[in-house]
Amino acid sequence: MRAAVFGRARGGYQPAVVDAAMDQLEDTLARRENRDYIDSHGRQAWEEQVGALSDLIFGRLERADGHRFRRPSGSSSRGYAVVDVDALCDAVVEELSTAESVHPDRVRSAVFGPAVGERAYEEQQVDAFLDKLVELLLALR
Repeated sequence: MRAAVFGRARGGYQPAVVDAAMDQLEDTLARRENRDYIDSHGRQAWEEQVGALSDLIFGRLERADGHRFRRPSGSSSRGYAVVDVDALCDAVVEELSTAESVHPDRVRSAVFGPAVGERAYEEQQVDAFLDKLVELLLALR
C-alpha cells in the first residue's frame, strides 16, 4: 500500500487529502492485521515478531551518523541528504529511548533534501527502511 502512486490530473484530488486518507487506511489495516495475527498465532508469537522487527530497526538506527545506509551507486548520483536522514533517525532514537511514542506520521511526512555522491544516501534503501519503521510504530501503538 505504501508503494501506491497516483498521477496528477487536472481537476483531480488534492495530494495532501489523498495522502491523509491513505495513511488512515494503512493505520486501520495495520490494526486489523495485528489483531488477526494475535488471534491466529497468539500473543507470544506476536511479541516475538515485533521484537525481531524492532531488532532490525534499531540495528540500523544505532549505526553512526553517516553510516546508516548505502551511498548512491555513482559519484554523481542523487539521493537523500545524509544530514537530513540522520537527523530523523537520531530524533526517532531519542524519542523511543525516552519512552515517548513516535507517531507514524512523523516518519511518513519526513522530507529530505537532495544530495549527491558521498553526501547522499540511496533513496530506495532509505524508503524501504522507513516503511519498516512505520510498520514497527504501528505495531507498538
